[in-house]
Amino acid sequence: MTREETYATDPDVAEPGVSTTSGDILNLLREYRAAETTSRRGARRESAMGETDLLAMRLLVEAHAEGRLLTPGAIAAALGISTASTTALIDRLSTARFVVRKPHETDRRSTVVVPTVRSEKDVREALGRGQASIARVADDMSQHEMDVVARFLTNLISAVRDDADSR
Repeated sequence: MTREETYATDPDVAEPGVSTTSGDILNLLREYRAAETTSRRGARRESAMGETDLLAMRLLVEAHAEGRLLTPGAIAAALGISTASTTALIDRLSTARFVVRKPHETDRRSTVVVPTVRSEKDVREALGRGQASIARVADDMSQHEMDVVARFLTNLISAVRDDADSR
């Protein structure tokens, strides 16, 4: 049985005499990223959207569900893309009837981008299956395991951001 199979079947039972190393963690993270990339590729194929389009739609659907309005500038900032790329993105999504542009409710000089009902359904379906599978994995963990994983991921995010900021 491989280490991954051991962790997948019973995380409380380690192989006798074998300890997990930082190299094992890095390899597991690489495998997770590869699996996630494959999953996202399937979601993109299913929704007929590119990576940035799908990320933008996820952002818009989440904001809409929370009652937040997103301007093109906010979308550009969140995705880390230029205003020109954001305009092209919104044009693509608008042409495909995934979003509509509307005047901002309080700032008449500004425009907001809102997902259509159709797009919300499509995005939720495309992303929902993967999210549900991930939630099931987390639901099967003890509170202690979730706390350890949360601490690890929080520290990992900080390390990656610190590394990016130092460049």
